[in-house]
Amino acid sequence: MLKRYAFIFVLFLLSFAALLAGVSAQNDIQSEIENARQKGYSDEEIRQALRNATWTEAQIDQLLSTPQSETEQEQAKAYDPEDVQQWNLPEGALRRIGKGKASDVTYAPDGQRFAVAGSIGIWIYDARTLNPMKLIAGDTRDISSVHFSPDGNTIASGGWGKTIDLWDVNTGSNIKTLGRIIKTPSGNLKLPLMPVKSLHFSPDGNTIVSAGISKNVRLWDANTGSTLKIFKGHRHGVSSVRFSPDGNTIATGNDDGTVRLWNANTGRSIKTLKGHRLWIGRVSSVSFSPDGKTLASASLDTTVRLWDVNTGKLLKILTAHTVWVSSVSFSPDGETIATGSGDNTVHLWDVNKGSILRTLTGHTGGVRRVRFSPDGKTIASVGSSGTVRLWDVNTGRNIKTLIGHTSYVNSSYSNDGNASVSFSFDGRTIASGSGDGTLRLWDVETGRNIQTFKGHINWINSVRFSPDGNTIVSGGTDKTIHLWEAETGRNIQTFKGHTDDVNSVRFSSDGKTIVSGSRDGTVRLWDVNTGRHVKALKGHTNHVHIVSFSSDGKTIASGSADSTVRLWDVETGRNIKILIGHTGSVNSVRFSPDGKTIASGSADKTLRLWDTETGKQIKTLTGHKSGIRCVIFSPDGKTIASGSADKTVRLWDVETGKQIKTLTGHKSGVGKVSFSPDSSMLTSGSTDGTLLVWDVRRFETARLTR
Repeated sequence: MLKRYAFIFVLFLLSFAALLAGVSAQNDIQSEIENARQKGYSDEEIRQALRNATWTEAQIDQLLSTPQSETEQEQAKAYDPEDVQQWNLPEGALRRIGKGKASDVTYAPDGQRFAVAGSIGIWIYDARTLNPMKLIAGDTRDISSVHFSPDGNTIASGGWGKTIDLWDVNTGSNIKTLGRIIKTPSGNLKLPLMPVKSLHFSPDGNTIVSAGISKNVRLWDANTGSTLKIFKGHRHGVSSVRFSPDGNTIATGNDDGTVRLWNANTGRSIKTLKGHRLWIGRVSSVSFSPDGKTLASASLDTTVRLWDVNTGKLLKILTAHTVWVSSVSFSPDGETIATGSGDNTVHLWDVNKGSILRTLTGHTGGVRRVRFSPDGKTIASVGSSGTVRLWDVNTGRNIKTLIGHTSYVNSSYSNDGNASVSFSFDGRTIASGSGDGTLRLWDVETGRNIQTFKGHINWINSVRFSPDGNTIVSGGTDKTIHLWEAETGRNIQTFKGHTDDVNSVRFSSDGKTIVSGSRDGTVRLWDVNTGRHVKALKGHTNHVHIVSFSSDGKTIASGSADSTVRLWDVETGRNIKILIGHTGSVNSVRFSPDGKTIASGSADKTLRLWDTETGKQIKTLTGHKSGIRCVIFSPDGKTIASGSADKTVRLWDVETGKQIKTLTGHKSGVGKVSFSPDSSMLTSGSTDGTLLVWDVRRFETARLTR
């Protein structure tokens, strides 16, 4: 034990020296890491030592990754990550930051490619270089399941878009969309399905089985797109479906805790396998062994169970995970099982002995999917934060973390308008808060992640640069407010006082005061220099979603779930005015640059403009199809941008109240918008896990012609 701690200390010193000395010392530390591995130190122990020496997670991932061959290094040089930011961009967008939140991963049968599915489409990767090859991004939304056809030329996808789509892997074009067909007097009508949780090609590629929230399992003709059979018998939703290797049997995992085996040809239910805890033991994943004789099932009851397919007899129960098990996969040789769990780990099991061979650690959230590569040498895993990690099966080493697949921008848990995306005041950097508890800085020009700050325990709801750009403030669901040094990422101060989620934070114009709004219903003022809590402003009768300073720093506006906007005197803390008119929660509020007008966006789908001095409503702007989550004035005061749950960003002319442009491209609701200081660019953040940077100047002609 003393030797182990001694090594950690030596590694700490080496890593600190590497930070100071640069490349040569970094080579030394990589050599030391290899020596440590040979001596039996786990990657998690090495990772912790590097964290203690203030290395970022991205740097640690790079140090712990497997060195590339010369050929791979040459191919990596030819790969330009900036090009990826331009793929399939919507009209008017300059670049995309992030690849969306990943939800599933699957290998092509030949092992040359793998697909990562998620919130904005399907990313096809080269399995050897690990570089993205293509983004298939049709009219998709939150894909939850993907699978290659046996010949590797087609990929099927299904999810919350309520359709099953077949895509040409080489061209990225949509081949077919599967849906329910009903006959009407005017012809056949294709109806959407219930959301699809799982799908699988048959071994011959002629049929597809799918299931989801609906309790029915459907068998489709892959060539014609027609429904061949509907398997009925489950009383609740089905989370997982799989064909047996010979294609004659289908296994389904049910939300009631049972597993069923079906005759794929007749649709008859053969067996019902019971053993998982009913109702609370939802079966999340099923997997056949390569010889088809054994079935593995994973459940929310924390267990994995192995069944004899012929007899239905329970063979083994694998227990080691401490919370739900979400995914199970057999290795190609059938000797190993991989499982992913909410305890943030991947376990590799010996099938014959039922014992753990290896535990893979590194995910910062629950593991949702695990898949073996066709050669059995690599495992791909998807975390609940949307990240994808690749592992060496023999050593347990994290080969690579695919950068970009994460829930970068938090707009699903907070209704705070525009707060977790912020431009620096020189317009060159964007700060974004995330559902994985990180605050990230991005280079606007290249779209690259410059720095990652860690300190919040959970979701970050709000971030903002100080007026001088030297510090950043963030608030989150951990009830705390953090003040960061922008250049180094050092946590300067932590403010505590709120008793519930911090939804919104803002600096005063002089940078001396921070205002915060919380689910606890209060607005609080903090002294930046001392960290002292100055005042608590009380009056709202429900959650405070948003706070905003006037440009002179004398007034605060707050929006609440009580449907009101309140104006507060900063010096006295007195509630000056209550703006009444919205019929739903006020999710966002902003002062105009001259302070004379207030814009508010609400769940009632309206954007309202108010006279700051009188409190009277000036205009009501309508057009959004769902609730408005965020609003902001451009710095020149001419334009308002609003983001909505309807997935759009809309630009409005302040003077006339007319809509200038509707920006479409996000696959989920837009919760954050932010203008660059010169009003030329707009950034929008969405629950699809991406930021889109828009060229606002392109739409000036639309303003002039209206």
